[in-house]
Amino acid sequence: MPIIENLTRVTGRARAARPDAARPGYTLLTLAVDSSDPVPDVADLVGPGVVGTDLDVSVRDPLLAALVEGSAVELVVARTGDPAVLARPHPLPGQMVVDGREVTG
Repeated sequence: MPIIENLTRVTGRARAARPDAARPGYTLLTLAVDSSDPVPDVADLVGPGVVGTDLDVSVRDPLLAALVEGSAVELVVARTGDPAVLARPHPLPGQMVVDGREVTG
């Protein structure tokens, strides 16, 4: 199966977080998705059908230091498998925001 470059910006609220058994050093964040927007010039394999659902996103542990249940989260994600969704491991400015604070790494 060919790999398709894809990115989607999702926003929502953190519902839960637990270690990602498939990826050491990552947390599986359950996000109650409020909105989904395509990223220009790449395929959108995550949204718009994800709005109103819970989405599990694998996020590199250091990026979630300030996260608590209920945090407002905005991040850029990619579908890396079925059902795997991965946040950008080293987000650029504007690609990850937690409770109004930009997270880069």
